[in-house]
Amino acid sequence: MNKCLATESSHGIHSVIGHRSRPGWVYIEAPVQADVRRFIQGVSNIGQYQQILAVPPAETLSCLQGAPPFIPPSNSWVRLTGPPLYKNDIAYVLKYDRRDGAKAFVVPRVSLNPTSTSKGRPAQSILHLDALVKSFPAKTQVFRESPPKFTFKTHLYRDGYRCLKTFDIVPGMPTETELNMFIDSSLVTPESVAFAQRHIANSRLQIKDRVLVTHGAPKGLVGVISDLRDDSATILTTNYPPKPIDVPRADLRKAFRVGDEVTVVSGPKKGTVGWIVSLTPMDLTIYTNKSDDQFEIAVSNANFYTAPQVLLNPTSQPPVAGTSSAFRLPFSHDPLHHLKGKEVTVTGANPFKGLEARVKETRNDGQ
Repeated sequence: MNKCLATESSHGIHSVIGHRSRPGWVYIEAPVQADVRRFIQGVSNIGQYQQILAVPPAETLSCLQGAPPFIPPSNSWVRLTGPPLYKNDIAYVLKYDRRDGAKAFVVPRVSLNPTSTSKGRPAQSILHLDALVKSFPAKTQVFRESPPKFTFKTHLYRDGYRCLKTFDIVPGMPTETELNMFIDSSLVTPESVAFAQRHIANSRLQIKDRVLVTHGAPKGLVGVISDLRDDSATILTTNYPPKPIDVPRADLRKAFRVGDEVTVVSGPKKGTVGWIVSLTPMDLTIYTNKSDDQFEIAVSNANFYTAPQVLLNPTSQPPVAGTSSAFRLPFSHDPLHHLKGKEVTVTGANPFKGLEARVKETRNDGQ
């Protein structure tokens, strides 16, 4: 484009304007539209597009102004759009400065193999100082600070994370895998971790989940999700008669209670089914009768358990639609299933009458 403007064949073009805040748009100043069409013919990535729109005189000044920059709050999450090595990676913003941009840190992408010739991006990993000094002793400078701060190949690292000052950011939230790489850092506030965990838990909402409304006019209301969309949900109130209410999805969180049966969906205990025996706003204590064990997990790592319905005779042929047998499928049933994991007291004519214990297993015959 610059070469075209520098030649005599500029077709009366006075200026060409592009702004990073409006990707895909190019503004060309010319007397008539025909001059623009002649000018862009053969120009890479532009000449093949023929949609040329005239800018009204009243809007010409706005074309020279970029969109308002994204200014993240301190102690918040963003996603990087640059540099290329860290593009699309999650970062944590300590503070924002209008002159230098966001002061943030990101999980490093550094290969500790001095002889590596790979051209791809190294995997993300916390950079441990001892391993770095061992691999690159001449390229590492250590500062006596806490948390540890050091430079490697002129880049600053703190607490094992790469420090950045950048304007190349967009709003973003960490995935569970990304959050786990930040969760032990002394630089991340507990409030930021909790906010990310709530976002992750919100993404795992399912129809029939019991939820609590946390913001807005219906704050404090408990209901059951009957319909779920990308940004909102319909819940049925638990009072009678049930009333449907549309609520922003971000304003919901699962309303776990002691005695609820849950499935662990992430972490070392992933796949374990157990019962909540105690809870806090951040954590659940789970009891599982499989190993007679108790353990703690984050609230975001649990889903309400839904028991699979299994046919007693799975080898039988499926019933033909329209016949009466299609509506009488033989399912197994455990009438005391809801007592598993709960504290109970033995009553009745029983040698253990008065004993307090926890239910470990129940059977279909009511025992």
